[in-house]
Amino acid sequence: MADSRVTISYIHPPNHQDSPTFGNVGLRRVIFRVDCDFTSDQTALTDETLLDISELKTASGATCARTKVEWVKWGSMAGGTLAFLEWDRAPQVTIASSGPAQHGGVVHLDAVDESDGGVGDGTGDILLTVPSPSAADRFSFSMSVRLKDAK
Repeated sequence: MADSRVTISYIHPPNHQDSPTFGNVGLRRVIFRVDCDFTSDQTALTDETLLDISELKTASGATCARTKVEWVKWGSMAGGTLAFLEWDRAPQVTIASSGPAQHGGVVHLDAVDESDGGVGDGTGDILLTVPSPSAADRFSFSMSVRLKDAK
């Protein structure tokens, strides 16, 4: 069940999560935005699924088996947020992390260009962990993810 402190919106294709074709159309990539708000609940967030790859089809029409994160852009950040983006593998693989906001509250991490090798146990889903949020923590980020077939 999705955590109510995390909201996910598809940018490309627009509003894909609400489309009747969700999971039935082959895609080359998805771009989505994540908004997090911990102002009313500061319990840790562990392994929240942001992208369940088994729900998506690649351009070839196959069920997505692995992904490549093309970029992550951290947007507005309030509080001393420490967040981790990971692939669900055994052991989990860190894609990117955020620290306390710098440079006017905006941190850009562009051209991540990280690929999930598709090896090991786990689903390959993209997960979010926020180990110790505070009442001041609110943040957002966007990411572009290329969908790939199994090797």
